[in-house]
Amino acid sequence: MIYKDLKERDLAKIEVLGKQYSSETGLTLKTDSIKTVEASKEKQAIVIGITADYRPDFITLSALRKNYTNVQSDRVIFQIEDKIIQDDPNTVYVDISNIMTIFVSPVKFIGDLDDLYMVTLKVRNEKNMKDMNTIRIR
Repeated sequence: MIYKDLKERDLAKIEVLGKQYSSETGLTLKTDSIKTVEASKEKQAIVIGITADYRPDFITLSALRKNYTNVQSDRVIFQIEDKIIQDDPNTVYVDISNIMTIFVSPVKFIGDLDDLYMVTLKVRNEKNMKDMNTIRIR
C-alpha cells in the first residue's frame, strides 16, 4: 500500500466570480447555472462562468460543521456526494444554497476514538431529488 502526503497532491483549482477555490467546491455548484467552463493556463485554474441570476453562498466545511450540525468535535471526515474530502476543512468551500441534505454519523470502528464523525453532503440535483422522492418498501 502506498500512502501519499496530501501536500504532494496536485489538484486543479477552480475560479468562480474571480476568486479561486479548491476543485471540491465545483461539486456543490448548481450545474444548470454553469454557462462556461474553460481551462486557463495563465491563472492555472479552471474558470467557471455562471449565469447572472446565480449567486453561490460559499461557506467553509468547518463553518458548515459549526453552523449546520451539532458536532462539537474537530475530528470530522467530510464527504460530498461520493467523494471523501482530503483537504483542510478551513480551506474547502461549498455552496450552502445548493446543499440538499447533511448527514452526520459517528464513526465507531476506529480504535478508541469516541469523537470521530462522518459528515456527508448531498447536493441538490435531479438525481438526488428523484432519490429523495422515491418511496422504498422493505
